[in-house]
Amino acid sequence: MHPFWTSFAVFFVILCVASWYHWRFLRRVRREFPSLWKDMGRPTGWTDCTLVDARGTYWYLFQRRYQQRGVADEIRFCEQFRVPMLITYVAALASVAVFLVGLLFWGKP
Repeated sequence: MHPFWTSFAVFFVILCVASWYHWRFLRRVRREFPSLWKDMGRPTGWTDCTLVDARGTYWYLFQRRYQQRGVADEIRFCEQFRVPMLITYVAALASVAVFLVGLLFWGKP
């Protein structure tokens, strides 16, 4: 198999997993914790639709700014999603870089 397709497949799978976690987090935070959602800047699937646009949500989780609110349920919820979301976000960024470098190095098939 050509390296282009391998790197594209890895990128696609990682992006799907990262998007699924992100969508699930945004949906639940909006529905179950509306005040936390407002504190985060009211992110939606449309406003956080790319890896670059979503960095505000990920930065909020990375800095653990939800802990400043002092609500135990919100902290527990965010901690549950924090590590998987940050890992998939970094993996998605890395897979984009690998895909683009591979595209430059090997070209399209």
